[in-house]
Amino acid sequence: MISRIAIAGHPIHPALVPIPIGLAVGTLAADLMYVLGGREQFWYDVALWAGWGAVASGVLAALPGLGDFLGVARHTDARDPALAHMLLNIGFLAAFTVAGLLMLGGNAREGGALAAVIVLHVASLQLLGISGWIGGELSYRHHIGVVPDDRASARSERTHHTRW
Repeated sequence: MISRIAIAGHPIHPALVPIPIGLAVGTLAADLMYVLGGREQFWYDVALWAGWGAVASGVLAALPGLGDFLGVARHTDARDPALAHMLLNIGFLAAFTVAGLLMLGGNAREGGALAAVIVLHVASLQLLGISGWIGGELSYRHHIGVVPDDRASARSERTHHTRW
């Protein structure tokens, strides 16, 4: 099923998702550097801003994903996994938002608030990993956001010539 939210036939959602994933992993890495590296303010700030970047870019990636869900996936046998993918990503965004709010003003530099932030970041990355797996299933097994075989074959014949 071709994504309706695409540029030149390339779906936008899978092109955007690496950004929040990388920022989320970077957030947890900065958390660990903060805790294990002497609690330097620099690493706290990196975690705070990378976390908010993950939320903002995650929302940006979610918009074309929602378009794909509403336009294609909900009318197919991919509906249930697509819904699970969406709900897991909403959970990720919610948990990262709560962690970011806890961190504002330096309020999570120590104690229970810091532990809560780290737990939220770890749990969020687990949600993101499961969601990513389901997203791969949507592409590779349910063919959401891919070019159907007949168009791919025709394009391949036009652009790839066999030379014997």
